[in-house]
Amino acid sequence: MKKKRIFFRTDSSDEIGYGHLVRSIALASMLKDVFSCFLATRFANKLIDSDNGDVFEKVIMLNAENAFDEFLELILEGDIVVLDNYFFNDNHEKVIKNKNANVICIDDLNNRIYNADIVINHSPSALKLNYETNSNSKLLLGLDYLLLRPAFFAFPNEKISRNVENPTLFICLGGASLPQLNINLIESVLQLNLNIEAINLVVGSGTFEDNNFKQFIEKNSRFKINIFKNIDDFQVVKLIMESDIGIVSGGGVLFECLSLSLPVICGKIIDNQNNNYNYVAENKLANVVGDFNTCSLTEKDFKFNKIDELESFIDLNSDKRLRAEIINRFYNIQEVFKLQLVDNNDLRILFDWANDSLSRKNSINQQVINFDDHISWFKKQTSQDDFNFYILKIFDSIAVGMIRFDEMANNEYLLNYSIDKYYRGFGIGKIIVKKGLDFLKKRTKNKGVKIVAYVKQSNVPSIKIFKKLSFVDMGLENVKNVNLIRFELTL
Repeated sequence: MKKKRIFFRTDSSDEIGYGHLVRSIALASMLKDVFSCFLATRFANKLIDSDNGDVFEKVIMLNAENAFDEFLELILEGDIVVLDNYFFNDNHEKVIKNKNANVICIDDLNNRIYNADIVINHSPSALKLNYETNSNSKLLLGLDYLLLRPAFFAFPNEKISRNVENPTLFICLGGASLPQLNINLIESVLQLNLNIEAINLVVGSGTFEDNNFKQFIEKNSRFKINIFKNIDDFQVVKLIMESDIGIVSGGGVLFECLSLSLPVICGKIIDNQNNNYNYVAENKLANVVGDFNTCSLTEKDFKFNKIDELESFIDLNSDKRLRAEIINRFYNIQEVFKLQLVDNNDLRILFDWANDSLSRKNSINQQVINFDDHISWFKKQTSQDDFNFYILKIFDSIAVGMIRFDEMANNEYLLNYSIDKYYRGFGIGKIIVKKGLDFLKKRTKNKGVKIVAYVKQSNVPSIKIFKKLSFVDMGLENVKNVNLIRFELTL
């Protein structure tokens, strides 16, 4: 099956900021392996150029005067449109859907009726919002669906040592922040009696090229102030990892910092940051200071008591959740999945599935599996001349489940399967078992082999799958001191 097209419709510039485009790039990077991604926008900028080759198949520049009408001409039946801008409303969504296309809305205001197929609001405060949508809309709300750029998911899961007593500061107020706002904030920091190692300041082109800003930095050249503009997400991650304290506004950069466990001083700049600001304030996830347009920082703002608690705040799996939900919504799953023999490239994902909490709960042996033991087991499995160990993938790229048939005796095989936790509940279990049985039947040349499966009584989804596929319930059997239901099927 051919990949479906997704058109991302958003704008960005120094005047309106880059938050919308950053979110679209983040979502496109999650989907590009299973969808054909295009960007339609009114304004060119270096952020688009730097990400174009990796994320979008094509960037389409629109006429600013009649951008939406021009954009509509691009859309065909079955396409998917991602809308991320404050001027889009339910009428825009209706017009797109009237072309038999689909709509994803990236939102952070909840200030209207939504006719989108999917609404994404990754603010943690969104869980408390009462959205008004049509009956078919799917709401993906909160940090479980955080739109982070690729580099943040590539970050190794290890503890970072932060030196908050002699800190390097990471400061980012957003690409559209005014030069004077950056000047005032840095001036406020420099006036304090702090032992600052360095300041890593991320700014937009408007601030970087401003004469007053340049003069201010030159005047304070005795301080180590490093200026960065138009940097990609990997450079942002590097700066956050090398810094000890972040001073950021309540936009997307706030959760980028928190995802890497950076202690944060957070302030507001514009009203659409209120929800994020209030959430981290109420949950004491950052030191909040009010409105950056009017406040001055104090030494107290640089004291942190709960740094260790940040480590488990964001799990960095939102890319997997979003991809799974969007695939399930817009594809016929039976048409895009392919079952194939496992190979060495599947070693790590199989290890992760084996140690998933639900997989261990449903197993006879519930102990966590050691990676070295897993390697030995995997090599033994795949070294057999006639092994029957398959993995289910989407477009040969996204692994979603596995099924294995271990020969117990002549013409008798033990069936084991598992589904990636982000794809459970989509009906994939039944698909992978059915496909696996078809594969085994072909490989054994229809010799009437018997398939045996053992299931815990509490594993209701697997019980339903085996019954639907005509397995016979043979009753309880004690296996290693555990009572399991034995299912049998003769092919």
